Amino acid sequence: SELQRDRTLNFTGGDFFNPRLAFGTFNIRQELGIGLALEGNAFVRHFEAEQFNASLIGDNTRGFTDTLSAGSTVQMNHRGKIAGRDNRLIAGVEYVYNNVTSKVFEEKNNLTLASCIEEAGAEGGDPAAACPLVALSTNVADRQHAVGLFVQDTLEIAKGLLLSGDSFAITAAARWDWIRHHIQDNSPPSEEGRPDVSG
Repeated sequence: SELQRDRTLNFTGGDFFNPRLAFGTFNIRQELGIGLALEGNAFVRHFEAEQFNASLIGDNTRGFTDTLSAGSTVQMNHRGKIAGRDNRLIAGVEYVYNNVTSKVFEEKNNLTLASCIEEAGAEGGDPAAACPLVALSTNVADRQHAVGLFVQDTLEIAKGLLLSGDSFAITAAARWDWIRHHIQDNSPPSEEGRPDVSG
């Protein structure tokens, strides 16, 4: 019935997602002669978002995510011939850095605030202290360093077997990656405690 009334309506009114992205790239290529070329690429990207979720049975949540990424790739290309067939060899290295933070806050709404005040009063506690309007629930961060080495070779096998201008080739490639995470969880302890994910 809700879909028939309005397919774009949020099931819980007030929900929103507000992302913002800034992104830049830089590319360079230098011909070195005898079929060799050196190529470089660098990028930087900053993404941040705010997301709010209204709840019908619990506290509302408001999350903030911030991600800063930067990296570069340098590769050497070689175009030549093997037994009269076109051959292209590519070898290179890349590095990527990511810094991600995420915070989530719980916010009282009319239902949960009234319920909390009633419960605190019944236990003889201070409602103002027991029922903060906004409370941090999650605060995590992850710094990542990644390095990759790669090599790829493409050899033309045949031309024009089916149609004029078509080409058949075989490609072989290998890649090695190394990645390191440094994860921090600075969230307030919950009733169940929280796992140790730092490292």
